[in-house]
Amino acid sequence: MGVMPGLGGIGIGFMSASIPAPMTITATGPQTITSSQWGSASTVTMECYAAGGGGQNMNHGGGGGAYSKKNTYSLAGLSGLYVSVPAAVPVSGSAATDGDDAFVKENNSSGTTICLAKGGKAASSQTAGGAAASGIGDVRFSGGAGSSTNNGGGGGAAGPSGNGGAGTASAGGASGGGLAGAGAITPQAGQNYGGGACSGGAAAQAKGGQGVIVLTFA
Repeated sequence: MGVMPGLGGIGIGFMSASIPAPMTITATGPQTITSSQWGSASTVTMECYAAGGGGQNMNHGGGGGAYSKKNTYSLAGLSGLYVSVPAAVPVSGSAATDGDDAFVKENNSSGTTICLAKGGKAASSQTAGGAAASGIGDVRFSGGAGSSTNNGGGGGAAGPSGNGGAGTASAGGASGGGLAGAGAITPQAGQNYGGGACSGGAAAQAKGGQGVIVLTFA
């Protein structure tokens, strides 16, 4: 509380910008969160959920997206946070497509990567989930592998509770908690966020679930 001189000692409050509520970013593609949007916050915790892999028709399920979390990162000196939320992967001709990564960088697209989760792999004979070992963060979990059987389930996305579950011949893999999606089993896309697609039947290949990023300021 500040006091303006010449106003009879009446207190005039000088309010600093408040700390915003957690931001759950679902709009896909790159974007910048500017310093004006985090107000008086001094730190941020980041959670990245990567996209799931696509399922290939009559082949294998897509892998689930990985999860990475960066704890209490200082915002000092930063003008912004450059975030990239991966979209649900499209089918490319007759081939399924890998899920894209989710990541956060300092300031802009050329900045240091602070947090990154790897996308799930597209259906193949070795359909892996996004690998925790290839991510960046203090907490990292891997997406579940897609089923290796025809018409099998996609892998579940990893989340704050652990790795995503593997898809089986009869079920999609379970999610790793939080906002992570499960893998699909009927010929359909993996669940948002980050679930791997089912291998499908006579239907066209399905997309993996899109990713999401959560920023919590303090």
